[in-house]
Amino acid sequence: MPVRRVYARCNGGHYFRGSVCPFDGWSVEGLDAVQLAELRLLDAQENLSVEALRVEGIADQVAARLLIIEFPSPEAVFDAIEPQGLVVNGEYVHVDKLGPELR
Repeated sequence: MPVRRVYARCNGGHYFRGSVCPFDGWSVEGLDAVQLAELRLLDAQENLSVEALRVEGIADQVAARLLIIEFPSPEAVFDAIEPQGLVVNGEYVHVDKLGPELR
């Protein structure tokens, strides 16, 4: 059974579940509310999306850092990921060179 989970992007370019990045300790006010909203939506069997989280009261500046990933099963869910770079407009960009909108 597929499952969706919410990940937040920290300034270091990591994506993580929870309120504090496990790689560098980064956090921002409002991440605790994301976790609670995620649980409310899942308990209500509502579609988990960034827009649904906004409707639940998540601030726009926090929502801009969120990513929803759908996994094929609960066993495939991970807690955090540390990408080394992204392909943007067809070109590889190391995480250290990403602009603020992607960090």
